[in-house]
Amino acid sequence: MNRLAIASLAVAAVLGATGGVTLAVANTGADTGDEDASGRDAATTSAVSDDGAGLFYYADGAIHDGDQDVAVPATVGDVLALQRVQGGWLLVEATEYTSGDPTRVGTYITEDGDDWRIGEWRGAWDLTVERDRVVYGNGVSWKVADFAERKATPLDIIDGLGEELDFMTRPEIVSGIAVTARGVLTGWEERGENRIVQTETDHWTHELLALPPTIDVPLTSADGTFAVGTYPNPDSTPTTPVGGCLTGGRLDDVEGWWSECGIGPASSDPFSRDGEQVLTGVSVNDGPSPSDLAVRDSATGEVQHELDPGGYLEGVEWADEDGVVVALTGGDDTTALTISRCVVRTGKCVAATRVEGDVVLGSTT
Repeated sequence: MNRLAIASLAVAAVLGATGGVTLAVANTGADTGDEDASGRDAATTSAVSDDGAGLFYYADGAIHDGDQDVAVPATVGDVLALQRVQGGWLLVEATEYTSGDPTRVGTYITEDGDDWRIGEWRGAWDLTVERDRVVYGNGVSWKVADFAERKATPLDIIDGLGEELDFMTRPEIVSGIAVTARGVLTGWEERGENRIVQTETDHWTHELLALPPTIDVPLTSADGTFAVGTYPNPDSTPTTPVGGCLTGGRLDDVEGWWSECGIGPASSDPFSRDGEQVLTGVSVNDGPSPSDLAVRDSATGEVQHELDPGGYLEGVEWADEDGVVVALTGGDDTTALTISRCVVRTGKCVAATRVEGDVVLGSTT
């Protein structure tokens, strides 16, 4: 450790860690790889049914959230994610470092249209359960940014009061961070293998989780109870490429996690609002994803419901309404994208709006 205890205690105060960690995830945005930076035409929308009200998405340079339409500042890259937060929205864009590595730029936009460019990060990021702060890292260190204060504060994972694990003192950091009920998850590389560590930010103690050696930093549910993580399919070869694998379960029972190959989280925010269900899709190495979706039990991985909005899947998110999923799909016969509402219990999907251009569904979970 190389900082005074008072500095670490200040960070604990930023996290709201008083008698237990209160920085529970409201859900994460996962690094889904490089995005197309070629740019797209401005988007236009046209109603498909009378059920298009209440949708939440980005299109034509603006945020559309129910009856609100708010213009966003000039973007620096392709819009990757849109999340509803306290007082407004978090917009995340995909850009690149000069080295060619993918990086993200986060911007907080208020309901009045004011904006605060938070900064750059790499890998997955996370929101607090109150959705008033975002936690992110740049592959070297981590920060927590407060939307209301418009201030980013260092998050001292390896400079806290507790004793670090041996490999954390010679850090090769895996990009990404997720928040749990106890603290945060971070990834570390040791001898070519990834180590996922849960840091309890109340006392800054660290626990190594028994997870696959090639896993990315997992995504966590809103209350921090469940998590899912992806890793490369061990059967994949250059001549027979196959999709990746997904593992997940309760964070207090990592040794009991389920695992299945050929699937992945269908969204960067795959958990339902209560965390009991996780939305998965078919894992592909390249090209558009098929629109087959499954709603699984977060603890067991068992398929509970199946959905198919049709076409190629461009995006999917849980809706404000419990038990409803919103899907963005495209087809070969049109440049227009369709936003549909799918009822999980019945598997029925109904088109709500057709959109053209650069479109990203918004997340509220």
